[in-house]
Amino acid sequence: MGVEMEGGKPGWYDALNGLPGLLGSSVAETLELCRVLEDISARAARFHRSVSLMDEAVQLARTLTAVLTDNEAVWQQAGENLPVWNALSDAREAYRASLMNGATGGKTQLDADEIDHMLAVWSAYVRRAVEKAMKLGGGLCPTYFAYNVTQYHEDEAGLHPEAFQLVKMPDFLEGQVRWLRLDKTPAEKRQLLTAVKESRLYDRKLNMYKVNAALGEASYEIGRAHAFTPGWLENESIWLHMEYKYLLEELRSGLYSEFCEDFHMAAVPFLDPAMYGRSPLENSSFIASSANPGPVIHGKGFVARLSGSTAEFLSIWQIMMLGRTLFSVKDDQLTLTLGYDIENLTDPARCKGYHGEVVMDHFGRQKP
Repeated sequence: MGVEMEGGKPGWYDALNGLPGLLGSSVAETLELCRVLEDISARAARFHRSVSLMDEAVQLARTLTAVLTDNEAVWQQAGENLPVWNALSDAREAYRASLMNGATGGKTQLDADEIDHMLAVWSAYVRRAVEKAMKLGGGLCPTYFAYNVTQYHEDEAGLHPEAFQLVKMPDFLEGQVRWLRLDKTPAEKRQLLTAVKESRLYDRKLNMYKVNAALGEASYEIGRAHAFTPGWLENESIWLHMEYKYLLEELRSGLYSEFCEDFHMAAVPFLDPAMYGRSPLENSSFIASSANPGPVIHGKGFVARLSGSTAEFLSIWQIMMLGRTLFSVKDDQLTLTLGYDIENLTDPARCKGYHGEVVMDHFGRQKP
């Protein structure tokens, strides 16, 4: 269900720095892979062109496609996926071995039909992985897993796993953010928002969103996050960067009522300075949540800096003030659109903005 971790940092949440050593995997990366495949598929269908790639990459792509096609009945099931995992891992290692001393320099032409077929097979596999994860999450999207090897055999080549036991990690806000970026209906997304508010990710005292649920049930081996006091640093705090990502996805999804309610509760400009402990003009790295054993610091911001939350806030500001799509091509003209396109809103009645267009010439100058 998740993209396998091999080493280094586990994606955005680097405080889980022990997870790669526990056969960890990340659904967050699966969700991003799903978006990338859908985007490339749409562009491939639009332009329908052949592509020239290095021989080693083409061999890998064809092997992956063959493995997934031959084993479709296996990976479509809800059970264990060991044969497919082994075959895909073999293909990956063969690809790396082929590049150990550099690429040969040869190129292979992939025609448009073969590209479309490959993308369709890969997308189906990844979408099925997301479906499995959501079913396991019971309304929320799981973000991370770990695996225990319960059976294996050993030979001169090394250890060969024969069975795994899945270890489900506590819930993380990141998985919900990544899922909201998928092409889902407003009703499906509202269902997820409701599940998040009913979960341990929601801080009911502060009306804010925690970066993760309690880690007490997880092993200390997962990483430094577990070593922190709950409600502090990367353990169950209001990690502003990820919370703002969540607010941004509400806005991008056209869920304006839900966004406005959460924005006025969670965004720093609307916080009580006496509680926040600093100027509401400053973002913080994190806000101590009500999970912290010290009630006196609940809601206080710590480590004021230009963190990722600043970038997310600017994205929120741009959409609110200028609209989602600023530039487009209409009638072979570069067009700047300010405000919202009322006709394309999820719920037009909720928009009280304006809509106007400015047509630019090829030099970026406004036309009369």
